[in-house]
Amino acid sequence: MGDTIPTFPGAADPKASLLEYILERYRDSEKGDRAFKERALLNWNAFNSKLPAEVRGFNSIYDPQTYIATAGTVEQWMGNVFNREKVFDLEPDGGQDDLQTELMRELMGYVLREKIKYKLTLNYQAMEAALFGNAVMQHDWTEFIVRGRAGMYGAPGEESREMWPRNRVKSRFDLYPARTGATWQEMPYTLTRSLVPLEDLEANAAKAGFDPAAIEKLKAEAFTVDGKDASVIGSNDERLIDLWELLASVGYDVKGSKNAGADGGNHAVKYVEVLLYCEKPALRDGCSWMALVANRLYLLKVMMNPFNHKLKPYSEIKFAPMLGHFWRAWGLPEIVEPIQMMLNIRHNQYSDGLDLANDPMRLIGKDAGIGDLTALARWPGAAIKCGDPNAVKELTRQGASVEILRGLEHLYAQFQRLSGRTDASGGMTGAVTGMDRGADTASGLSLLLQQQSRQVMFKLALAEETGVTDGLQMTAENLGQILTEAVIVRGVKNETLARYGYGRDVSVKPEEIQGPYRFYAVGSTRSMEDPQMAGIIRAWAKEGAAEPEIRARLKLFELFKVVGEMAGIKQTNRFLKSEEEMRQDAINQIQGVLAQLQGRGGAAMGGQPAMMGRAA
Repeated sequence: MGDTIPTFPGAADPKASLLEYILERYRDSEKGDRAFKERALLNWNAFNSKLPAEVRGFNSIYDPQTYIATAGTVEQWMGNVFNREKVFDLEPDGGQDDLQTELMRELMGYVLREKIKYKLTLNYQAMEAALFGNAVMQHDWTEFIVRGRAGMYGAPGEESREMWPRNRVKSRFDLYPARTGATWQEMPYTLTRSLVPLEDLEANAAKAGFDPAAIEKLKAEAFTVDGKDASVIGSNDERLIDLWELLASVGYDVKGSKNAGADGGNHAVKYVEVLLYCEKPALRDGCSWMALVANRLYLLKVMMNPFNHKLKPYSEIKFAPMLGHFWRAWGLPEIVEPIQMMLNIRHNQYSDGLDLANDPMRLIGKDAGIGDLTALARWPGAAIKCGDPNAVKELTRQGASVEILRGLEHLYAQFQRLSGRTDASGGMTGAVTGMDRGADTASGLSLLLQQQSRQVMFKLALAEETGVTDGLQMTAENLGQILTEAVIVRGVKNETLARYGYGRDVSVKPEEIQGPYRFYAVGSTRSMEDPQMAGIIRAWAKEGAAEPEIRARLKLFELFKVVGEMAGIKQTNRFLKSEEEMRQDAINQIQGVLAQLQGRGGAAMGGQPAMMGRAA
């Protein structure tokens, strides 16, 4: 690791030595991450209700509870985004005035809505985190083609090319982390994989500065989706088996077995595997230099970090971290897997009992004269030829017992307690009537589950404070770096800008938004105003004070508040006051400061505080 690109003095081919340096680290990451990718594949199968091969013998059906819990968690996650008018807030961090701050706010909102499609990308990132534990989003920029028009409804005008930030969620199967480092930025290096059409590489080769010789060699070595034409990478390549299994599971003929040759013709789209390598500098987090490697054979480009923020161009969120110093995290399917399997076993016992009760087995003696069991018609009122009716005997049994149903309900409860969801089963929801309700009733279980679901909300708030906020910050810094011309943002409703004379269409110039800003997600505690927080806590306290157990905890909270204030913590009290009380507190504090200044001035001027008071 270092601040410069490694050199290899004395090497016969320094470029080949650098390529081997990168590939050696790739192979180490691939080996270290293999078990976690296999685990992620099991999670993906569980989410899509695909049974592992070893359980098909004793499970006839598969309850999609993992899908319900995961989808519900993502819905809860995205509720923090979709139910608000804005997804972020910002604070100036370089002395910018209100006008500059509001211009940056409107421009950033425009980029998130129109260029990045933030709701879609955040939804994909939330799904990755809930399924696999880790979710990584790449932040860079790309070129957009804009077609102008002569007037609102005029004929198309000339095309113009603009650079805008771009966010892309990376698949867990395309991530190759280093063995050490709790975050993507802390790791000594990282690699990510992309499958890029060969035509795209050719079109961008000259502008991006790719090695022309490597591009020419790739024309003969690119591969199609089924891998039959690949001289380097194919469908039997162990290093890509995760990707091929996913493609096969959704219907792609990745091995060309259904219609051999159809996918490998001259007009098929050819792909190139591109690895993006980022290396951390020696004494700080982030990235000092990058490299692009094609098909693990050719070094397309080596460059110093082009981003002003000097970080790896990624943000990440975790669902359930394994350890604080460990990057990999658990996904929801891993957490609920034991209960999921038990639930399916019990549910199948229940369904088998119903099947046997509705369609019992029969003992048929020789005297019945029935040689083929299919002769026993299965519809009501059917006439069956039989020599001796007494030779046919039904093996009846009792249907599903109450114990099975009760055990099934408790399994649902355990499942929902782990997943944080309360709506996976219709019988588990109901009106909450108080803490005195027992856990054997649906409403009592619902109450307990609602308390347990707070762990999920904690994970979501943690994600907003870390990954989502980091992604917003990185997007904003990329925007400030690449914006070179004025941009018109339409449909603006901003009172601050209106006071400065701006209308609904606002022109934002690059120099008007320069300077550092601090961005954060709207669901985080930083963006919640104190009066709003106070109102939430007061409403909770008023409702909870009626319960004996909660009332005792409130008394403990009062004790904590007193002890905290004795220790110098003055922030707890503000959450228990109304907006008017907080405003009056601010006035009192100002008056207190003025009184102190008057006192100091009076002492310094020989006992003349009145003059200081008039000056103040």
